[in-house]
Amino acid sequence: MVRKQRIPHKPLEQRRSESEARIALLKTCIKKQKAFIGRLQANGGSATRACAMLAALEADLVAEEGGLAWLKEAPSSAQSIAPAHNVRDAD
Repeated sequence: MVRKQRIPHKPLEQRRSESEARIALLKTCIKKQKAFIGRLQANGGSATRACAMLAALEADLVAEEGGLAWLKEAPSSAQSIAPAHNVRDAD
């Protein structure tokens, strides 16, 4: 019989601060991408790929903000709850 072993995970406060840092980085990337699209369009270039990248960045931002909202609302007991992907077979 194989028993499951929990993989240690980061404290809730550390996950919150890392999420806030990722959000700040995504917002910076989005601003730069919008400026890049503006320059492309001003020069008569096609911004199709750049717009697709912008949409992906914005989707990542929405997902990260949703995750941060959950982390902020999570009770301190949530630290002891490990997601299913944090479980692996013990050797």
